[in-house]
Amino acid sequence: MLTVTEKAKAELRRTVERSSLAPNRHLRLAMPPVWTGDGDFGIVIDEEGERDQVVTSQGLVLLFVDGDLGERLSNAVLDFKAPPGGEGFTLDVY
Repeated sequence: MLTVTEKAKAELRRTVERSSLAPNRHLRLAMPPVWTGDGDFGIVIDEEGERDQVVTSQGLVLLFVDGDLGERLSNAVLDFKAPPGGEGFTLDVY
């Protein structure tokens, strides 16, 4: 499973708390073809899948990661920082 930094967890928590998500809907880390926006990855709203890995903080579900994707990103780090051009989530893959 990828590592999610405390800064990323804090931002995910803020996003979840200010969003009006239906009870069965959560944030998901997605890559193409599920992610259709700019960049190589993004965060979408989705339902829990059968093989999902779940990132939680203090009992709150923050993020789903598909099991296959989680395995592929086992050495990756999801962070929230200020890269050139603005603040946002970054995914460092090693």
